[in-house]
Amino acid sequence: MTINILNRRERVILEGMAADTADASQLRRAQALLWLDEEESAEEISQRLGVSRRTIYNWSSRFEKRREVTLADRLLDGERGGRPRTARGIIDPLITTLSKSDSDGTV
Repeated sequence: MTINILNRRERVILEGMAADTADASQLRRAQALLWLDEEESAEEISQRLGVSRRTIYNWSSRFEKRREVTLADRLLDGERGGRPRTARGIIDPLITTLSKSDSDGTV
């Protein structure tokens, strides 16, 4: 199954992003979309990038559905369910303070 998803403008911008980004996720997604547009199979691309075929299809679908935002934003992760990330800047100092208080015998 091949998927052509890019117009000429999108292709030029994605090529530039792939050549210039320091963000590994953005690079992988841009490369996947460019390769899909070159009619490479999702199977080949998934093996090359070390992800599942489903991931390639998800990236492509998410990119297509986000036409109202910038190309860079269209490459971002989709929303995820589950437990939110911890707030390291808040939680870690609090734990340290509580640990010190507990070892001092103060509460």
